[in-house]
Amino acid sequence: MLARPLTRAALWAARARRRRGGRTAALPRGARALGAALLLVVSLALPALGAAAPPAPGAPITVTGDHVQYDTSTGDFTADGHVKATQADQTITADHMTGNVTTGMVHAEGHVVLTQPGQTATGNTLTYNYRTRVGNMETVTSKYGPWNLTGRSLQTARGQGVGYNTSVTPCDPKHPAFLVRSKRVVVIPDDHLTAYQSTLYVYGVPVAYLPVYTASLRRQQRNRGSGPTVGYTNFDGLFIEWNQWFPVGDAQDQFRIRYSASSPTPFTAENTLVQRMADHVWTLHLGRQEFYDINGNLANVDRNSLDVAWDAHDIPGVPAAYQLEAHYGDYNEISTGVHTTRANGILTVSSHTFQLTKSISGAIAAYYRYDAYGTGQQRNIFSTQAAVSEPLNAVSSATLSYNLLAINGFNPPQFVTNGGPFSPFSFDSQSPADSLTLTYSYYPGKGLFNSGSINFQYGIDSQQFASTASANFQVSPTILFTTSATYNYTQSQVTEVDYGLNATCDCLQLGVLYRTFPNSPSNNTWYITLGINTLPGASTQFQLGGGGLNTTIR
Repeated sequence: MLARPLTRAALWAARARRRRGGRTAALPRGARALGAALLLVVSLALPALGAAAPPAPGAPITVTGDHVQYDTSTGDFTADGHVKATQADQTITADHMTGNVTTGMVHAEGHVVLTQPGQTATGNTLTYNYRTRVGNMETVTSKYGPWNLTGRSLQTARGQGVGYNTSVTPCDPKHPAFLVRSKRVVVIPDDHLTAYQSTLYVYGVPVAYLPVYTASLRRQQRNRGSGPTVGYTNFDGLFIEWNQWFPVGDAQDQFRIRYSASSPTPFTAENTLVQRMADHVWTLHLGRQEFYDINGNLANVDRNSLDVAWDAHDIPGVPAAYQLEAHYGDYNEISTGVHTTRANGILTVSSHTFQLTKSISGAIAAYYRYDAYGTGQQRNIFSTQAAVSEPLNAVSSATLSYNLLAINGFNPPQFVTNGGPFSPFSFDSQSPADSLTLTYSYYPGKGLFNSGSINFQYGIDSQQFASTASANFQVSPTILFTTSATYNYTQSQVTEVDYGLNATCDCLQLGVLYRTFPNSPSNNTWYITLGINTLPGASTQFQLGGGGLNTTIR
């Protein structure tokens, strides 16, 4: 027999049934007003629609309502008025619900809301069998993470949901800037959704037919998705591109195609396939890639490469860890015309953070890198970094760091190429360094002034003394303004001033960066990105400071 823990009100109902020869009897509606809310608890395991894995079989479902009938001989129950059925972290609310504890079938009608972690679905009716985990909701509106799905029906079976005649958007569903209407959408909760036979609408205008459209639902991969972007770079000028993400077995694939009428190569494409295996991640990259190199310069490179990065592993008996990387590929740098192979291996050893005093902490890291190029050039790079940091208060800190980088010890001029010591590529350029940097960071996180920093750097090898100040201003919840300036005390001049603006309005996103060089205005550069934010949870943010520039997806 199923266990049936009952409240005082439910016991009252059970006694009434026994007095009436086992027939069902309804509690009077006034029982709720008297403060004895009806509570029926039975041993049901009712997974939410689309749940990836069912709860434990013995997990009970709690049913409450204004009016409940329960027949102990058949297992049938009926609930009306403010019905709420909760099982573990999953809840169904409705105006009316019927079910049977023996078969596991439940049916809910009227303002049905199904809630589970990462998903909320509303509809007119819901039919679900907790034993077979098969269900159907009609006239449904569902939310999976940042994505809104609206459709005729949503069915679930074996950890996946299937919607028919649906619309999917990461924007405000009432006025979406970006919308995908599909014949069928398959949802794997907390993993990904795939829409088939779809039409893409931008502000209500159909712009493209998409046989397959896929977007990630994983929190750590929200920047993986599909959609259009319009932007501008020094290499391509004004461009329009399309990104498409989709799973390939256990791997993740990202495909991008770009068109620029002013570029010598109007059409370019890029494909990246990533997969985690055991303790390492490998990445296969094919096509043209634009990225900011280690010196903060925009690089434009055709590359066909395989990269493998192993997880960090602790060193037994030592408060430190090591990590390995290996890279090999064929590279063609568009700006310099250099085309050759490149292979390198990197070993990094880093200490755990340690306390020097009660408030001062420190860390040390070192790495060795070996590079070999198809031109016959080779180089060994040795680098050491050490830093100590102290929180000054809840919103500020100070850090003193030391950086040493040596390339084969000494670098005779005859070995220096256009890409730096022992490297044929400009994007791979690295120069010896021996410097001390003192940084003060302030990060209130509230109000107009969001965060800022100032650092003072002395190059021991170059005998140059410079300083960089940067500030971030949160003009509004959707607008961030950033600026930075670098001043060289040795040369008594400002070497660079940068201005950045990031704005988001629903799904529309704008990024603008203006880099200026007071001593050579002809090198001033604009970077502009305008796009429909089809990658929910992600935004492009220009990070200024330190004499360089990085663009990150967050």
